[in-house]
Amino acid sequence: MKSVGIDDIEVYVPELYVNATNFENARGMEPGHMVHGVGIHKMSIPDSCDDAMTMGTMAALRLIEKNNLSPSEIGRIDVATESSLDESKGANSYIIGMLEQVLGKGTLTHAGGVEKKFACASGGYATYDQVNWIRSCENDGKMGIAIMTDIARYDLFSPGEYTQGAGAVAYLITDSPRLISLEPKVTAFFVDNERDFFRPFGKSTAVVDGHYSNLCYLYAMRTAMVRWQEASRKAGTINPKDGEAFLDYVDQLVFHIPYPRIAEHAAAFLFRHEWRKLPRWKEIVSGVGLEPMRDEPGSIDAILNDEEYMESDKQFRKKFVKTPMFKQEFETKIESSLIASREIGNVYSASLPLGLYGLFENMYKSHNDLEGNRIGLGYYGSGCTALVTSGIVQEGYNDVTDKFDLMKRLDSRREISMSEYEDLHEGRLSLDNPIISPSGKFVLSDIGKSGNTEGYRYYKFVE
Repeated sequence: MKSVGIDDIEVYVPELYVNATNFENARGMEPGHMVHGVGIHKMSIPDSCDDAMTMGTMAALRLIEKNNLSPSEIGRIDVATESSLDESKGANSYIIGMLEQVLGKGTLTHAGGVEKKFACASGGYATYDQVNWIRSCENDGKMGIAIMTDIARYDLFSPGEYTQGAGAVAYLITDSPRLISLEPKVTAFFVDNERDFFRPFGKSTAVVDGHYSNLCYLYAMRTAMVRWQEASRKAGTINPKDGEAFLDYVDQLVFHIPYPRIAEHAAAFLFRHEWRKLPRWKEIVSGVGLEPMRDEPGSIDAILNDEEYMESDKQFRKKFVKTPMFKQEFETKIESSLIASREIGNVYSASLPLGLYGLFENMYKSHNDLEGNRIGLGYYGSGCTALVTSGIVQEGYNDVTDKFDLMKRLDSRREISMSEYEDLHEGRLSLDNPIISPSGKFVLSDIGKSGNTEGYRYYKFVE
């Protein structure tokens, strides 16, 4: 089966941010709660003329220009988002319209694709579909672009407000990819009907049950991980020996990152399940004590209502994550994927792709060789679904990562005050009165007010 996967990645992040310390002070939060409690140092905030479509277009344009692509080489553009502002018109049509302002009118009318939605996991589904489009040879030699773009927004003063953020990531999907070849026949899924997180029609901010959502994340990810293991064994890509774990054969792990600390919780949950039946577990237990177990697993509500179990499990996890065995795994396999998210915040569908980009950039800058490494990818989408897959880093990937410069770009952003942040959040600044005058970017220039253009969005490129 031909090698297909991610050839290149590009990121676009708004030029504005809120500092975590200022946010904590303004909301009367305990000092350090954002930085140490959830792992967010800064939250990217879109300007008044930015939206998910402009950000996604900028990521795609940078990807196209960096790789000197002709529009005729692009056969498909899919957009994964939960920040769409139209219940009918596909986000990819808005983005193609903007791209054609730069690439030439009519140059992308041949490119198929749709808008995909399943909360934060939709980027995984978009990538999976494009990879199989190429594997099936339906692409006629063309490449695909998968765009993940979102604005994480919660009500002012709500419990989720400090986990906001904004940004977009674009993948270039090809055969003979330079970055990572995704392994065939190993992708696994989990889907269930849950109420952990949703945004009803007409509401611009999400509804979330934080503790419930965290447990949905862990359960869905674990179930999909088990199915990925079964598929990997069947495909012959991983066959652990006695005393070995599947994750021993994974060199790097990138999870969905609504906030960086959840990656630690997810890793602890997965490694506990992986190691529990292996000889190494005796060493863990001898250091931290017996793991608390419930007689009946029960529903998520039942687990949350079992306060004694929840507290004992929390204390066990705190000890477990401090064990040398876990710390070694976390620091070598997960830590590098979290650095960008600490500076940006939650970007929903773009969060795992952002982590993957950050992994490559940080490992390159620290002179760690990833060639031949297996990377595990764990997407989660509230509501809920999980998608787990894996891929192999390709020879010569450094030719691509040498051009990664997100951390440098993040340093050039402008910090805004809490009053400016609240004005932007509540839409009090007009499209033509942004905090930063736009230059070299797409902007939302107008929204139709009445008649057969009511609600239609108009975009332009500002030189």
